[in-house]
Amino acid sequence: MSTLLTWHRNDPVDAWEENRNNIIYNSYQNNRNPFIDYPKLAEHIWGTEIGVSWNSEVLSTTKAHETSFHIYPNPIKNMIHIKGISKSTQVYIYDTLGRKVLETTINTKDNDIDVSGLSGMYLINIIYEGKKITKLAAIE
Repeated sequence: MSTLLTWHRNDPVDAWEENRNNIIYNSYQNNRNPFIDYPKLAEHIWGTEIGVSWNSEVLSTTKAHETSFHIYPNPIKNMIHIKGISKSTQVYIYDTLGRKVLETTINTKDNDIDVSGLSGMYLINIIYEGKKITKLAAIE
């Protein structure tokens, strides 16, 4: 157990792990890894915070209001069209190795993204009203 805790402390959660956690939740299992969402939880269960009240963050089973976006076409050729936003929104595109390949802001009037220089499978992160929605897309 001490080896796993040392590993947990020395390898903090990064964007790639957050993306993977979102994909697993949204596309496959409909459950999340609490140690990705709440890295301090490991310390409260096995580490230096055993017996200390968990007050800083609340684990909840209440479903958050889900925002619905439509990304089309899929597969994508040259342009991504995003429908369903009502205000300025950040969009990040990552390759399958977790590298950010594109970052842009879209809005209700300009909701197209030029991806003519990309080809392959990508994760599209949409940051909208403080929520991160991740979609998987093929770009030809």
